[in-house]
This record gives sequence, structure tokens and C-alpha cells, in this order.
Amino acid sequence: MTAERVASYDIAADHFDSSTVVASLLDWANAALKNKISRGRSMPGLDEKRGTQRQQILKAGTISFDGSGIDCLVRKMSGEGANLEVESQIGIPNSFDLVIDTEHSNHHCHVVWRKARRIGIAFD
Repeated sequence: MTAERVASYDIAADHFDSSTVVASLLDWANAALKNKISRGRSMPGLDEKRGTQRQQILKAGTISFDGSGIDCLVRKMSGEGANLEVESQIGIPNSFDLVIDTEHSNHHCHVVWRKARRIGIAFD
């Protein structure tokens, strides 16, 4: 490295205040978070695509099809559908029965979306 380049780095370092940069980034992040939260409060359900709001629950369920069953957790539920958590989506068909023993219920349903370990379903 040349002496001129070292000198230019020294000058840049003199003008660089890391605490100011960190403070600015924190201010920006806090403002963005506050903006997101306030928009969420003022416009509830903006990203909501379903007709009714789902209720947060945590119940054991079974995805039942062709005489087989796969355990799942029901995370959210409404009269129109539910959000399920599964260990793996491998082998889960697009249409099945959701059995919730604690409610003595059996809902025939179809898959609307899939993400990693979550499945969004609509009741038929």
C-alpha cells in the first residue's frame, strides 16, 4: 500500500464517527418500526385476504386422508379456515379432513397456501 493511500485512509477515519453512524441507523430503524406499527393500528386487516378474522389458538389436530393421519398444531382458526403448523409438508395432499379431538370436530378442507412448516387451509 502506498503512503498516499494510507494517508487517505487516515483522513477518512478522522471524519468517520462510528457512534454517530450507529445512532443514525438506530433512529432510522426505530422510525421505520413506529411507522409500521402505527400503520398496522390505523388500518387493521390491510393485508388480510380472508373474509373473517382468525383467532389465535393452540390446539392439537390431525390431518386425515386415505386412512392416514399426520399430527399438526392449529395456530389460528375462523369459521372459514385455519393456519396449521406441521413438522413436514411431505405427503400432505391438497384436500383432507382436519380433525380436532378436543372440539370433537371434523372439517373437510383444502390447502390455500404453504410456507415452510405452515399451511393455510379453507374449510369446504
